[in-house]
Amino acid sequence: MIQNLIDKTDNFEIVRDKIAQILADEVASQQALAVTAGKDPLLWDLNIYTERNNPWEKWLNQNDDVTPIVNVWFENYNTDEGSTVLSSQSVISSKYNIDIYGLGVSKDNSGGGHYAGDEESARAVQN
Repeated sequence: MIQNLIDKTDNFEIVRDKIAQILADEVASQQALAVTAGKDPLLWDLNIYTERNNPWEKWLNQNDDVTPIVNVWFENYNTDEGSTVLSSQSVISSKYNIDIYGLGVSKDNSGGGHYAGDEESARAVQN
């Protein structure tokens, strides 16, 4: 629960950070359930960031950690001038994005072609 009253037009960071916190709490809950079920909790791990320009940079530097990445970021807001009641109150809609990235490494196959990394990572999350 957000403990502060969100009463200003520039408090988008509070909402963005709360979205990220909800995701982090859910990851922790899923990992605890995985342990209870006798499964590897790392399979439910996510690296969660806010407002990162290139969150996948860690994959460029250390290719051995393939933990999926989530980036929560604020895109924009619009003020609905027609719905404004008083000069001190505005109706504002905001757009937040939750981008999710997975890593798949392309590999050569014995037939002279290759297995596309993006296809392999897509298949991995479907299993």
